[in-house]
Amino acid sequence: MTNVDRRAILLAGLGLAFGQIDQASSRPKAGDLLVKAGDAAKTPLTPRDLINGMVVNSVLSPGVRVDVGAVVRDSIIMFDSVIRSGAVVDRAILDKEVVIGSGAIVGDGPYDDRPNKQEPGRLNTGITVVGKRAVIPRGVRIGRNVKVAADVRSSDFAGRVVRSGESVDRKRPARAGRTTGTSAEPAKGTVAVGAVGAAPVGRDKKVVDAS
Repeated sequence: MTNVDRRAILLAGLGLAFGQIDQASSRPKAGDLLVKAGDAAKTPLTPRDLINGMVVNSVLSPGVRVDVGAVVRDSIIMFDSVIRSGAVVDRAILDKEVVIGSGAIVGDGPYDDRPNKQEPGRLNTGITVVGKRAVIPRGVRIGRNVKVAADVRSSDFAGRVVRSGESVDRKRPARAGRTTGTSAEPAKGTVAVGAVGAAPVGRDKKVVDAS
């Protein structure tokens, strides 16, 4: 069985099909790597990969970076995501271009059967899901069955701990209205971009530093 075949089985088993993950980016592709228990992952896997931490029983897409002292266990990490030093990702699915800050934990604590409050039918097996381009601040602890929305930033976290079954959503910026209470209209020639439907960013974009 090839690495891509194994990855397809893992994706199906972990319930990746629900909308929190970008399904186009999650399709198995040549070059994806399955790291088994006991494999040494301390050298670059491809010219775009840099693995200096510990990776066990996980699937890493090209461009993933795992810094020194970081641990990735029983997880799927999509393209160009960064796991900073001392961070732990355990039983989680990270969409593309996610940044996990230094010392943060995604999948904290023992197994917890409390389902996610927003997605109880899909997030109920202890797996935590992080949407694309989300930034997890340094030192934050995220429990089991947690859903972190796409494009989340440090300001979207209410505290340093996200309990099992909770969700972190992106806060929509308040619209600047006139003193009369009417909503402000975009200036002529500008393009309005919603908080959720932001235009995709190319691979040459700068990675947000959460360390």
